[in-house]
Amino acid sequence: MRFSILLSLLLLFSSLSYSQSLNIIYASDNNESGFFQIYTMDDFGNNVKQMTDMPYHCQMPHWSQDGKKIVFNTDEPCIYLIEDADTDTPSNPIYLHFGYNAVFTPEGNEIIFNSEYEGFQGTYVMSLEDYEVYPLSSEVYSNQQVLSDDGTKLVYSAIYKGTKCIMLTDLNDTTDNDTYKISINSDSNLEPDISSDNNMIVYASFNLHLKGTIYLYKYGTEKALTKGISSSNQPRFSYDDDKIAFVVIEEKSVNLWVTNIDGGNRKEIKTKGGSLRTFKWIDNDWILYDAGEGNSINIYLVNTVTGENVALTNKGNNIHPDFLYTEQ
Repeated sequence: MRFSILLSLLLLFSSLSYSQSLNIIYASDNNESGFFQIYTMDDFGNNVKQMTDMPYHCQMPHWSQDGKKIVFNTDEPCIYLIEDADTDTPSNPIYLHFGYNAVFTPEGNEIIFNSEYEGFQGTYVMSLEDYEVYPLSSEVYSNQQVLSDDGTKLVYSAIYKGTKCIMLTDLNDTTDNDTYKISINSDSNLEPDISSDNNMIVYASFNLHLKGTIYLYKYGTEKALTKGISSSNQPRFSYDDDKIAFVVIEEKSVNLWVTNIDGGNRKEIKTKGGSLRTFKWIDNDWILYDAGEGNSINIYLVNTVTGENVALTNKGNNIHPDFLYTEQ
């Protein structure tokens, strides 16, 4: 069985592109210090490389699109940058700002992040050339932001007129009317994602009983996709925008599910290791995720079509995987 799974993975990554390789970045405490540090590995869990050695817990790492830089935050929380992550001996991380949840813009010359340095939680952008910081959202308590693939739209959750709503900011709009309320329902709306063509937005809506329902917003209408499921959260579009993965929150576990964008063909995807924590599509079929219980959290790949699971880590706690395709 293990041989057949590894063979399937080999065929998968060979078919993605003969000229591309999958590079995974994550946080792990599998070291002598006991602190979570930033590591990289290849698509089979090999060629592990430690990128940081700090007296803090490091987490939530992300690549720049050219693979040359890494941004992450510590548990303080403070944001750090590795400028030469593609070299054999990367330099020490550079402190950027108080905050967390930082990602690069497509050009790699700015980061978007959350911070409370102005007295309330907000979404900000920082230039990596002059290190100036500007607010991206006018609403308070904005977070969980996702930047569109083309870098022109930002969707996020924020308090608007007393309710947690999904908002969209057009980053190309220089007028005062650059931000729109997307969610229509009156519940608390969280965890948005935006399709690759910017025409669809998906999010989780939680009622007063803390039961979450996945909604799809398209052309001014809002459709519930997960009615009848106990509670769902963290919806994410597949690469071709044909499917949505999400988590279902049970009494004693958090599980991975997938549905078509019309809400049909809903099914649970069996994962390994325990309750699901974070996940990302790496193509139209495979998902990269971390899962675990207690002091055993590991990183896996799962095929949402065949159900095959492969463990990429097996020692210590390994969290927050991100990935990047690079030319070989």
